[in-house]
Amino acid sequence: MGHMRKPLVAIMAVSGLCSVFMPQAHAATVVPTASGTVYAWGSEGGACSADGCAVLSPTAVTKVSSTNPAVQVQAGNDSTAVVLKDGHVETWGENTLGELGDGTTVSSSTPVTVSNIPTSSGAGATYVDDGKAFYIALMSDGTVWGWGNNQNGELGDGTLSNSLVPVQVKFPQQGNPPDIIAIAAAAGSSFALDSAGNVWAWGDNRRGQLGLGTIGGTQTLPALNQNLKNDSVGDPITAISAGPSYAVALFSNGTVMAWGSNTNGQLGCGSCSTSPNPTPGVVHLTNLPATVVQISAGGNSRTNGHVLVRLANGAVWGWGSNVNGQLGATPGAPVTTPRAIPGISGATDVTAGGSASGALVNGGVWMWGDDNLGQLGEGANPTQPWVPRAIGLKANFLSAGSKHTASL
Repeated sequence: MGHMRKPLVAIMAVSGLCSVFMPQAHAATVVPTASGTVYAWGSEGGACSADGCAVLSPTAVTKVSSTNPAVQVQAGNDSTAVVLKDGHVETWGENTLGELGDGTTVSSSTPVTVSNIPTSSGAGATYVDDGKAFYIALMSDGTVWGWGNNQNGELGDGTLSNSLVPVQVKFPQQGNPPDIIAIAAAAGSSFALDSAGNVWAWGDNRRGQLGLGTIGGTQTLPALNQNLKNDSVGDPITAISAGPSYAVALFSNGTVMAWGSNTNGQLGCGSCSTSPNPTPGVVHLTNLPATVVQISAGGNSRTNGHVLVRLANGAVWGWGSNVNGQLGATPGAPVTTPRAIPGISGATDVTAGGSASGALVNGGVWMWGDDNLGQLGEGANPTQPWVPRAIGLKANFLSAGSKHTASL
């Protein structure tokens, strides 16, 4: 996933057409979400902490302060993080590699406070994103901090040492440091977009997922991506999002570019090679009914990635792996050319999880895809889980992780 610290500019775009199953009727009692109330469902790291556990319907997370409510939630690999109103970050779930950022390796089923978040003088975190057992956080002053797993340099501090507390990402100091406005993270790699339109990348590059034009090695400090400054007609980048071993970028005119692993069509380039592509290429979006305004990359392994895009008219399109129905169709072969997710209109947010997908539609949470651990929040064994439908929960923000989902 990824996020902008400052408002997006207006956008415009293009794609193909396909029809699959329409959503079936789904009766449910709507659960109103109080301001700042976090709900979670699915497996460990969300609403429960035991390995293999499953909470089958949305459950309120306890001990999140009502006087200092959450303003963003991020469902991670085996943990969850929330940004609070005052800029602090709280986490819960697995902590083997220090991903909770509280200075310990003790897992917690209730929220703990991340240490060392600089919150003096009105500073603090504005957004967090997760990779495999690590988090990066964007601060209100344009700096980026990270904690947890660092075996591939994903914390960007110049080392390969894990950190139990946040450390600052070390961008090259050529004059003033870059003012970062957006971040994205995935398994082993991290990305940042600065206010000048530059994309920075660091971490694992074994499948060309940093987009630097090369395959192999690790990058322990942020590297400037010379391939992604602007598109061919000078439109700036407005958003970035990352999945396992690949990433995507959105330009102000609605163009989407992708790079890295393509084992399941994650790059959206039709019949192109399934080999990794370390140089960003344009996704084959043609004949779209409206402009692309949001991107979300997901997946839980390098061979299982999918991308969702939200259009200005509220429609949702997608491509990549569909082995669990995460593209809203009967589980099957990868989808290499973008197509519409059926039955969704009026979407205001989308999220691509490990092998499940979600959207906010008219304030309600819709889910589809894999439900083996309760990721859809629909109770036990829902019929045709790949069919998008409302689950009876109101929310302002939705985040799908590898094994669980969270909302607020």
